[in-house]
Amino acid sequence: MQQNLDAINYHLARISDTKAHDDEIERLENERQKRADMLSTQLAREVKELEEKRKQLGEPAAEKRRQEHEKIVAMRTQEERDLATTRRKEDEEILARRLKEDAVRRARREQEDEELRSVAQKQEEQIKAMLAGEEERKKREAAERENSLYEEFDVQMTYLEDEMEKKVVESTKILAELDEKRKVC
Repeated sequence: MQQNLDAINYHLARISDTKAHDDEIERLENERQKRADMLSTQLAREVKELEEKRKQLGEPAAEKRRQEHEKIVAMRTQEERDLATTRRKEDEEILARRLKEDAVRRARREQEDEELRSVAQKQEEQIKAMLAGEEERKKREAAERENSLYEEFDVQMTYLEDEMEKKVVESTKILAELDEKRKVC
């Protein structure tokens, strides 16, 4: 009879002792929060890296355009000097022909300048579009990783709750059997 009462007390204590279950739930919640914080930190770092990449891609293109412009300006300056020297030496007929050629050159240069500006603008738009697409992809991936993390923890929590319910049912059944034995004795 005493043994039956001890077994009943043991199982009652087992049912009421949820400390291990509560500790595991708290550990899982803490781990989930740590992972969520890590994902947030990683997203911020990736956004910062993307911004740095954007700056790095933009600076070389601007420097290249500046250098090309300086070369063109230097080349034009030299051409103008050469043309001025040639004009002084040639007679009026040659002078008229040269003036006509100058007008054609200016028109060509203006067209080239316009083409250079157009190409530079297209390059900048392509870089912006590429970086925007990459940024959108990174945000989407981060959101998917965060959703996956929450789903993983929900599955673990459900499993722990099912285990606790099984433990309660099993202990209740044993208690009922022990109670029956006690009544028989």
